Amino acid sequence: QTMSEGIVILVTKQFGRRTVVNLSGGPSRIENNGQQGIALPTLLANLLARPSLLRNASTAVIGWLGSASLSSNIHDIGLSLNYDRSVTDTGGLGGASLTQKSSVSVSREFRQRTSLTATASYRHLQFLGILNPINLDQYGLTATFTRKLTRSVDFSTSFIYAKLMQAQAGPSAL
Repeated sequence: QTMSEGIVILVTKQFGRRTVVNLSGGPSRIENNGQQGIALPTLLANLLARPSLLRNASTAVIGWLGSASLSSNIHDIGLSLNYDRSVTDTGGLGGASLTQKSSVSVSREFRQRTSLTATASYRHLQFLGILNPINLDQYGLTATFTRKLTRSVDFSTSFIYAKLMQAQAGPSAL
């Protein structure tokens, strides 16, 4: 079980009628509760007829989140550039992790109630608490169709494709 809470400060600045810049950041606290396996020495494992014991374990770490986005509307087409960065716990997979994500979104509204959005993204994840850090790269494409049903209710459906690239040991290019 993982629980997360945080405080994020958001600063928004609008330039003209069409362009908006958002900057946000702050601390987060991630708490993991679960069971941890304890390997037993061979003699004790043979006596107990089991290779390990389980114990309840709880860990909590402080992480940091940051985000920047630039959005604009050009000739009825929305364009958004996003960058997110976080340093958080990996949920027991070796300590902390550094995650960086960049994405570009293009959206178009058809009539007044229907819109279509396409997003291309790249995510880089680096596990920091391991002797030789592991780097994972992921590419993704998302298509989202949204139809406004009432003033406060939307119907939305998405198609998401993500490809995890081969893990690499060593320093990151980012």
